[in-house]
Amino acid sequence: MQSDLCILLIDMQAHSVSKMSLSEQTALVREQLKVLDVCSRYDIPAVTLELHEEGWLPTVRTLRRACDAIPRHATVPKYRASSFSALEFLKLIERWRIGHLIVMGINTSFCVLSTILDARKRTYGVSTAYNLIADTGDGGPALTGRSLSLIDRSSQLFDDAEAMLKFHGIKPNTLPS
Repeated sequence: MQSDLCILLIDMQAHSVSKMSLSEQTALVREQLKVLDVCSRYDIPAVTLELHEEGWLPTVRTLRRACDAIPRHATVPKYRASSFSALEFLKLIERWRIGHLIVMGINTSFCVLSTILDARKRTYGVSTAYNLIADTGDGGPALTGRSLSLIDRSSQLFDDAEAMLKFHGIKPNTLPS
């Protein structure tokens, strides 16, 4: 298993997630929980990034609980789209000697995309999967399509979380059902 991994959980806050249909919310959170479970079992660090603006709410409860089980986990506020705008985040990934980020979250066309592009500028490896990220639809399907195209060119974009984890040396039989 790759030892310099870190999971990023971006903007999975109630006010953002509530813009999705219940079935979309359930599917997205279910796949993210599988990845967070692997983090807790293999001591893969994770950072929850929360956009702090007027009316913000914390990350949804089920994901917060899963993060609490991860030995190396931190929740970091951010005030701009990119996670790299948060100094505390930069210090954490340096202290944990992170070289590759696995990105999960919402607002694909803004916060997820900005984080991925900034990570690549700083020469971090980046992976994600279609079933780990989502858009709230604020920018429309055309913007989401362009964003996914940019993400595909800027990172390793996998069809699903299981394929991504296998790529990083986590065997399929270690994945929760």
